[in-house]
Amino acid sequence: MGQKAKDYDDILERYVGGGGRWQWKKLMWLFPVHVSCGLPLLLHMFSAYTPPHRCEIETCDTPTITEFHPDFLNFTTPRDHASSTFLRDAEDFDPCMQFAYKPGKSEDGRCIPSHFDHKHKVNCSSYVYDRSEFHETLTTKLDLVCDKVYQRHALGSVMMLGLMTGSLLGKYLIILLFVTITITITITWNVLV
Repeated sequence: MGQKAKDYDDILERYVGGGGRWQWKKLMWLFPVHVSCGLPLLLHMFSAYTPPHRCEIETCDTPTITEFHPDFLNFTTPRDHASSTFLRDAEDFDPCMQFAYKPGKSEDGRCIPSHFDHKHKVNCSSYVYDRSEFHETLTTKLDLVCDKVYQRHALGSVMMLGLMTGSLLGKYLIILLFVTITITITITWNVLV
């Protein structure tokens, strides 16, 4: 009998043959195709990146404040997270809610703890983003966070659907292109000859 095959690699080496010139040629031909398949996924990861964010507090946030975690967050923003943001452990404050202004206090223009009602939370009307990693992404430009997070997820789904449709239709488009070129060359050859 002969030696028993030890593993899958041994079978490939002994019976199929190792990587020869044809295998390397095929690898080099297919390498750009495989790399290009991953580019749309990589593009979506960076263009729709969601940086850490928080509510913009109208009376407290001013153009001169450049820090992402100012001291007024202690009395303007709740610390507990909603169910859609519970995995964001790095954020100390709820990125989607703020404490409501007490009636008549928001017109005062001052940022003091007594102007906020700690018993009532409201959704953010606008957001401040941590721009330390990316200056601007699609998520920050269109505010696709909190109540609009489903739009960012739908964007990823539409991209995947487009990739799937393109790969399915691509086969038929290539056949159509091949038939069209063949007919054109045949007609042109018959007219010229």
